[in-house]
Amino acid sequence: MANTYPYRQKPSFWDVAGKPLPERLYVTVFTLTTPEPMGRPYQPLCVITREPIPVIPLFTVYADQGGSSEVHAITLKSTLGLTPNMLERLNIFTDRFFHDVFAKTFEITPDIPYWIFPIKHVPVTENSELEEILDNDLINLVMQHKELLWDENTPHEFFKNRFLLHKIARSRRFFTEHAVAELTPESEIPIGACTAPKSATIYDYSYFEKQKGLDYPRPEFTREQPVLLASRVLHRINYLDPPSQRETITPLRAYIVPSAFEISCVSINPLILLYCD
Repeated sequence: MANTYPYRQKPSFWDVAGKPLPERLYVTVFTLTTPEPMGRPYQPLCVITREPIPVIPLFTVYADQGGSSEVHAITLKSTLGLTPNMLERLNIFTDRFFHDVFAKTFEITPDIPYWIFPIKHVPVTENSELEEILDNDLINLVMQHKELLWDENTPHEFFKNRFLLHKIARSRRFFTEHAVAELTPESEIPIGACTAPKSATIYDYSYFEKQKGLDYPRPEFTREQPVLLASRVLHRINYLDPPSQRETITPLRAYIVPSAFEISCVSINPLILLYCD
């Protein structure tokens, strides 16, 4: 047809299939300029690519209930040397990030177009040295553990500011705030908090799984555990658009018990990377 023309679904920048891995990689750090309105703690991340990412102007991302922040993208002048050990670290952290944050598992191959690493809460400029800003403690933790483990003797402070994923329905995700001493797993769900069908107690709500029924094997110590005040993560994909009116009024406050969930080692706010595709 005369009016047709070729088009691309994504920029050729990401077309790396069949190309050899370079000896050095480029690092672009993404930070929130005003993180407070986003409503929860966050950690800066970087995207690591084979070529430098073109200059990205400031843009806005929106939290689940309307808070917003501009995002600043900074490409470092220094580059990252790609050794076999570094490639393993990049692959493992990126794989775990997508597994926990997006509940997706990908085959990590030499054709992967980019990798993700965490950045410390420090000032970042284009002149920053990578070894000074990479959060190697978090990277090492993810290298050593699939998830954070706990038992009935774990102090309540351990559960502060964690990212939890339901063990069966992994789309059920929560950010914890702290333990609530006055509640038990068998307490009724407080008024105004998130609930689910046939969930009379906090214990029921925590283990609820719509697709697979209301019950699955539970550890022996499930009654001897804290109740956690948490914030539910909505099923939003595009954080470049403001949430809908319905989303802004959806209750997010929740009370859960940790035994129904995996506690992610990647305990970071995923908002910052939802636009990187």
